[in-house]
Amino acid sequence: MDLFFNKIHDYILNHNLVTAGDSILMSISAGKDSMALFHVLLALAADLKLDLGAFHLNHMMRGAESDSDELFLTELCDRHSIRLFLERHDFKKNKLKKMSFEEQARNHRYSSLEKIRNEGHYDKITMAHSRSDNVETILMRIFTGTGLYGLRGVRPERNHIIRPLLCVSSREIYGYLNDNSIPWREDSSNSLEEHRRNYIRNKIIPGIEYRFPMIEESIISIADYANENEKLLESLTCEFMEKTVEKRVDGIYLRCGDLKGNLRLMRFLIQKILRDEFCISIEKHAYEQIFKNIFPVKKRKSLYKKTGIEIEVQLINGIEFLKINNHPTMKKMNSGWEYIIDLGSSDPCEVYMKEPGITITVMSVDYEYFKIHKNENSAVFIELEAKTSISIRNWKPGDRMETEAGTKKIKKIMNEKKLDMDFKNDVPLLVFNNKIAAFMPGIINGRSNRVGRDFIVTGGGKKIIAIFRKFD
Repeated sequence: MDLFFNKIHDYILNHNLVTAGDSILMSISAGKDSMALFHVLLALAADLKLDLGAFHLNHMMRGAESDSDELFLTELCDRHSIRLFLERHDFKKNKLKKMSFEEQARNHRYSSLEKIRNEGHYDKITMAHSRSDNVETILMRIFTGTGLYGLRGVRPERNHIIRPLLCVSSREIYGYLNDNSIPWREDSSNSLEEHRRNYIRNKIIPGIEYRFPMIEESIISIADYANENEKLLESLTCEFMEKTVEKRVDGIYLRCGDLKGNLRLMRFLIQKILRDEFCISIEKHAYEQIFKNIFPVKKRKSLYKKTGIEIEVQLINGIEFLKINNHPTMKKMNSGWEYIIDLGSSDPCEVYMKEPGITITVMSVDYEYFKIHKNENSAVFIELEAKTSISIRNWKPGDRMETEAGTKKIKKIMNEKKLDMDFKNDVPLLVFNNKIAAFMPGIINGRSNRVGRDFIVTGGGKKIIAIFRKFD
């Protein structure tokens, strides 16, 4: 085997990305990175007894070129006896308002991958991001604003998603493909510089590389240092967090009075809470406003209310606390949980639900969008008279839903689907006016959802609300 293969092989083993006997779902295009990953994993499959599958999403954005990519991959997988999951989705006709094509395509791709992973019992999903992609990501974050955590770049593993090519550059990938006579297809849209990543790749990096040839190595070195320092900061503040941070049903409480003389530490703790518990970050100026208004604490006051969360300060038994919770707010409910969403004031609305550990997007869509996506288990659609408040919560004993076959207990529906007890407590229910509008296990693990009789979409002119899972 050549140096390229050995480099990736060692990277996979050193980061424990793959275990012998794993079943792996490859997310592939017909481009150079995907073809390199495909053939490397194909070579590894015999030694590690890997079970390989592949997924391709045809965006239908480039006409015949997109269809040719699909045919290229179909023939490739047939030759190597790899099962290929194909999906065609016309993103031009189904463009979502207030969402870029890149974000919409990414969410759709990850949703489909997660569904296939669950239904096909795959252990890992591989993405073909290279070291050069990582450099582009870090530069984009620098140009748009980031901190130490963002400088870490893309990491090799997150949950069950792995990125084995992060150790090799685009130049190395081209060399490997050419040396081994491996064909690939170029995506003509990669030259369109209205996309930020393309502009950085085609304009900014070559300009810098002309004077500083080691740009990739230098930026990845910065990412490695950022990762080490982030881990160091977390270990140094771990004991302090245990003493000052308390998780309660209605939010996260930070004893801010203990940090009056160290606002830098307070900011780090808030950042960590927002990142770990709510999967979001907020702008630098927001912290400036928070610290400007936080002291003195005389009564309860709101300091920040945006991006799905609320930060407020309050006195409890004479102790100064900073409270962070979801906005829409999370209510205490008999050892359960609930998120209230006001569609009249926020559409689309994004909410991180920490109990099942997922982020959802709730938004209005039209009937054409519903017809195309109605069979996706990671999305749920209901019909309402008007935009109003809805809630998402877990089930309670006695919950019932009006189905087309009559009234049915939620507990019975869960038993029919053979859900275990731990998962039952995480299944979200969509509630409107004290009626259960939808039972939604699909947005967690790809199982089928059920919509209440009075909320089934008919296309009769009512508001159509979509609830779908967002993937990083």
